[in-house]
Amino acid sequence: MSFDNMHTGQQTVNTAKTYDDGLRRYMNSIYNNVGIGLMITALVAYGVSLVPSVALFLASGVGSIIMIVGLLWFMFAGFNPSKIHTKSLSSLRMTFYSFSAFLGAFYSIYMLAYTGEALARVFVVTSVMFLSASLYGYVTKRSLISMRGFLMMGLWGIIIASLVNLFMQSAMTHYVISWVGVIVFTGMTAFDTQHIKYTYMRYGNSELAQKLGILGAMNLYYNFVLLFQFLLNIMNQR
Repeated sequence: MSFDNMHTGQQTVNTAKTYDDGLRRYMNSIYNNVGIGLMITALVAYGVSLVPSVALFLASGVGSIIMIVGLLWFMFAGFNPSKIHTKSLSSLRMTFYSFSAFLGAFYSIYMLAYTGEALARVFVVTSVMFLSASLYGYVTKRSLISMRGFLMMGLWGIIIASLVNLFMQSAMTHYVISWVGVIVFTGMTAFDTQHIKYTYMRYGNSELAQKLGILGAMNLYYNFVLLFQFLLNIMNQR
C-alpha cells in the first residue's frame, strides 16, 4: 500500500470518527432536553396536585377547552416549522420547557387518581419501551419512512375514536384505544429517532440542526408522555 493510500484511509477513519462523535453529542443533547422536559412536567404536576381544587378544575370541561386551545397555540405558534428560521435556539428551548410545564399542570389529576406506586411502575415500563423503540430507530439500517402513513392513520383513528367515546363512554372502546395508542406511539418513537438522526446527517452541527433538534426532542417527549398515559389506562392501578 502506498503512502498516499494510507493517508487517504487514515483521513476516512478520522472523518468517520468525527461524524460519530458529533452524532453522539447531538443525540445526547436531544435526550437531555427530553429528560428536562419530563422532569418539569413531573414537578409541575406534583405542585398543582397539592391544590386539588385546581387539578380538578383543569380536568373539567372548561379545563379541557383551555388545554385544547393551549395545545393549538403551541403547535401553530410556538413550534411552527415554517417560522423556525426566525426563532432563536434559546426561545425554542424555552417554548419547549413551557410546553412541558403546561402539560404538567393538566396531568396533575393523575397524581390524585393513582397511587405513587402505580405511577412509578408505569413510568418504569414506559421508560423501557421508549428507550427500546428509540434505540431501534437509531441503530436500524432500514428506513422507517414507510411506517409514517400507518402511524398517521392510527393517530387519526385514536383522535376520532376518543371524540366518539366522549359520548359513548364505553370502557371497552377506551381499552382498545389505549392499546392502539401504545402501538402507535412506540412506532412514532422509533420513527422520530431515525428522523432526528437523518437531520444530523443532512445538516451536521449547524444552528438549523440544533433548532430542528429541539423540535425532535419535543416530539420524543410527547411520545413518552402519551405512551405513559395509555399504559396507565391499561394497567389501571388505582
